[in-house]
Amino acid sequence: MTGKYVAIVVDGKSEWEHRAITERVLGHLLPVRAQIHHVDDDGRNNAHRNLVICEDLAYHKELHRRRKVLRA
Repeated sequence: MTGKYVAIVVDGKSEWEHRAITERVLGHLLPVRAQIHHVDDDGRNNAHRNLVICEDLAYHKELHRRRKVLRA
């Protein structure tokens, strides 16, 4: 997914900006399996109000499936 998401450097390590923002808002690290969903489907829009924490990839995919059904 190169180019779709924004990578940043935190404490000398590269990580996805949307994860860093979510963890900063929460005040702790996300679980390893957690996924971040962009409500507007724009992976570059990392406003914290646009980010939803999903417990795992299966739930994240379900959000995308539901959105596709609603659009149809």
